[in-house]
Amino acid sequence: MSSTKNEEQELAIVGGQSKIRGSFQGGNFLIVEGEFAGSIQCQELVITRRGKIEAWVEVENMEVWGEVNGFSRVKKVICRKTSRIGGCIMGGGIALEPGVVIEGALAFEKAEDVENEGKESS
Repeated sequence: MSSTKNEEQELAIVGGQSKIRGSFQGGNFLIVEGEFAGSIQCQELVITRRGKIEAWVEVENMEVWGEVNGFSRVKKVICRKTSRIGGCIMGGGIALEPGVVIEGALAFEKAEDVENEGKESS
């Protein structure tokens, strides 16, 4: 037996014809090809070109090709040229390709704020 820990990636997909309302929590990876409204908490989130979310989002990394509305708190986000941002994205690292449409807001957290998060309650 090996002493290394094998971690399986948990993947969830909201299909292109799907319209979901509710809460997604946990898992490693969520791909939204359709529409999602509600709240999302996971490690990795990808919104495809036809994907649309209107949600409260808290993720480690997010890649946006489609449309995001609502409040998103992320450590790192990449907004591709086809993306449309209609809400607020707060993050430690935000990358924008030329062509992104921003109708909302981007807020950058200071590195020390991100590093100290959760330490105050210890």
